[in-house]
Amino acid sequence: MKSVIDNLNALAGWTSSGTMSAAILNDHPEYISGGNTSSIIISVPAGNTGKYIQKSITFDPSGYDEVVLSIWSREKTTENPEMLAANYHYKIDFGTGEEYYLPTPEKFSQVSFYISGAATFNKIKITALHNDEDYLCISYLVAVKEQMPLDLFNAARDELRTRIDSYTTLNKFVGNVTALAGDTSISITGTRQFLDRYAVIKITDGINTEYHQIEVYDEEACGFNGLYSGTKILNNFTAANVYLYIPVEFGVDSKDIILPGISIWGITPEMILRGSALEDIFDNFTVAVEGASRRREGHIYKFNILIDVEARHYEILNLMSEVVRKFIAREILWMNGLRYEIKDEGIPTAVEPVESYEFIPKIQYNFHIEFKEEIWTRTILPMLTNPVTTAYILT
Repeated sequence: MKSVIDNLNALAGWTSSGTMSAAILNDHPEYISGGNTSSIIISVPAGNTGKYIQKSITFDPSGYDEVVLSIWSREKTTENPEMLAANYHYKIDFGTGEEYYLPTPEKFSQVSFYISGAATFNKIKITALHNDEDYLCISYLVAVKEQMPLDLFNAARDELRTRIDSYTTLNKFVGNVTALAGDTSISITGTRQFLDRYAVIKITDGINTEYHQIEVYDEEACGFNGLYSGTKILNNFTAANVYLYIPVEFGVDSKDIILPGISIWGITPEMILRGSALEDIFDNFTVAVEGASRRREGHIYKFNILIDVEARHYEILNLMSEVVRKFIAREILWMNGLRYEIKDEGIPTAVEPVESYEFIPKIQYNFHIEFKEEIWTRTILPMLTNPVTTAYILT
């Protein structure tokens, strides 16, 4: 699971003790994480050693194990981050009383900080440990606790949900409604196109928005089941707009069917034998302890994911399929603040109805993703300083 601390896509709210500044919003997609449309470029003029730039936040990190941040430095690449604190050019502080050395990878990438047991975050404070000019790109700060495959399902659902919401062709306007809070049925005026039993609708007047799944539909009135916003209207509406809503769900075998809708399946991983079965992964130094934390990551697992696209109407089926195809074709999935590659698995399968009473066309898509599972709790390692090797020559 993850929780966004700050998307780091706005310049407002940053203050500095020197001449550092949140100078530019970057819109180059290769330097943006988490599906955002921009990231922050921090200007670090020469002469800012020991100076900082910070932003006030409020976040409760309880229940999470680590913080993940995407970062890149134009001039200051961290070399040998596992060995010496002197190799770091920045440090970061979340207001918990603990500071962390902040790696700056050669390429825009994600770095993590072990924060289990930390108190409330009240700031994002980045301090320069060098005196040279630099530009620092930062993006998408999230708190993470690994829960697979739930994290994978949530990441795929979030990505598809974002794509559907931005795909105007799928936001089908179906009519207007006037209703009172507590009503158990409504009458929709307008085209009512694509409305049918098990469809989900979105009702909004620009201030209040709610979602309902249709349980009873007779073209005069709609009744709802208990999913989404429930069986009753929650707000008073006057000529509110009604849209067809496309849900994206996983594990829908315990729910009523959703038509139209997208379902995600695939819970059993396949172990991949590639390289060492178990590897040690080093996290970042803390300033006070000056030691890295280490965790052991387990086997490489491959999850094969099946996406079902179902609808009674072929127009909606084709539009949903286009969204899924473009999602898989991009071959990128952001999960817990990290960027993973996904790969298409063969040809999509069309499942045509076999009986007249089962007239529900469906298309199935497959992709797979690989990841390493963390299996050991992190332990703090002492930092290595001034190593001495003594050699004896026997004669």
